[in-house]
Amino acid sequence: MRIILAFLIVSVLYTGAALAQNVYIANQGSNTVSVISGDPTVTIDVGMGPSALAVTPDGDFVYVANSGSDTVSVIQTSNNTVVDTVDVGPTPFGVAVTPNGDFVYIANAGSDTVSVIQTSNNTVVATVDVGQDPTGIAIPNDTSVFVANTASDTVSVIQISDNTVIHTINVGLSPIGIAAGANGDSIYVANSASNTVSVMCVEDPTCPLVTIDVGEDPIDIATSTNSTLNLDLVYVTNQTSNTITIINHPFNEIEATLDVADSPTGIAATPNGDFIYVTHFNSSMAGEIQFGTTSWSDESLFPTGNEPTSVAIAPSEGLGDPDPDPDPMGQSSGRKNSCSLAAPGAAPSLLPLIHI
Repeated sequence: MRIILAFLIVSVLYTGAALAQNVYIANQGSNTVSVISGDPTVTIDVGMGPSALAVTPDGDFVYVANSGSDTVSVIQTSNNTVVDTVDVGPTPFGVAVTPNGDFVYIANAGSDTVSVIQTSNNTVVATVDVGQDPTGIAIPNDTSVFVANTASDTVSVIQISDNTVIHTINVGLSPIGIAAGANGDSIYVANSASNTVSVMCVEDPTCPLVTIDVGEDPIDIATSTNSTLNLDLVYVTNQTSNTITIINHPFNEIEATLDVADSPTGIAATPNGDFIYVTHFNSSMAGEIQFGTTSWSDESLFPTGNEPTSVAIAPSEGLGDPDPDPDPMGQSSGRKNSCSLAAPGAAPSLLPLIHI
């Protein structure tokens, strides 16, 4: 293993400055979104069973997939109010925005489809048939969308220009979470029933997969770049083993495994890569992790709504100097690089606890 974390910070501290950011958390059990941007926390009523959310690249809007009401709520971040509600397919469970901000893709787990929302008027402009029980979406560039199909153990690749499926790739068992690598060259897939992460190449999705053993019931993935340290890391929440696996990109080697609070589910990185936020489904809490840390503390926890499932972070003041060509971490990236996958191994099984 390449030892890259030894010189990094080895403790996690709750800091008011870190939490004074626009952190949005979908609370599936209370039909709300919590906004952590200081004290007090703002709570926004949305549709039933919000399961996932994504922020537009300009930070102006948050799109929330409401799995219990077959809708998407659109939150305006300037005043944290719901400004629109869009009807989509049954059981929307995943959401991602294109890097140019023009479209939002919604994975409808109940109809084996993906709805495409045009952000200029918040209307559904296309519906795409994919695999069975689609749950997660990643958009690495303005040409392709990657969809994790939980019940068919596949990833569908949608071509954005005409919204057709151009590839279907076999991965591990019950893929749920999916994210683009920080530089847009790789896709990481959390296979919840095989306790692995599959790594595929964006440039050629048919190239051989790398498989990485992680903890029990991996649910979600965030990718993060810290420009100060010049490091790309991939964070995987393992819901049943109460751990987070940290993978180095692009070498695809495990750098550390963090023991965290009960039932980690959603995960996202701040735009500057300094902090990672994690939701804990069973305890109605979320936690903050400093980039590159090798330990974790209960002091990082703060309350959310009931059954928090997903987290997204809007660009805001106090997040450091903005990237002149920013990539929305954990969901998509605007760059295309050649893919070179380095490899590890494989493992066992367990089904997700979050409600699909």
